[in-house]
Amino acid sequence: MPDGKDGFLTYFAGRIEQFPQMHAEIKRAGADDDLVWLHTHFKAEPDARGTAVINIFRMEDGKLAEHWGAGQPVPETSVHGNDMF
Repeated sequence: MPDGKDGFLTYFAGRIEQFPQMHAEIKRAGADDDLVWLHTHFKAEPDARGTAVINIFRMEDGKLAEHWGAGQPVPETSVHGNDMF
């Protein structure tokens, strides 16, 4: 994703164009000092299993200064009986 507000908006406009039915549900959120994190369930299409995503943001002067993210496809089954959320 390009730096800055315009880069952020352009990136997500492209994602919405590519996946008009996409949806992200925030499952957990937290903050500590200048760090904020979101654990979300992202689906590009309504019937998809989707992806578990973690986004971590560093804030500076009330704005996003840095971002880190990782995602993992939601499996159909798990060996331990727990789901991703």
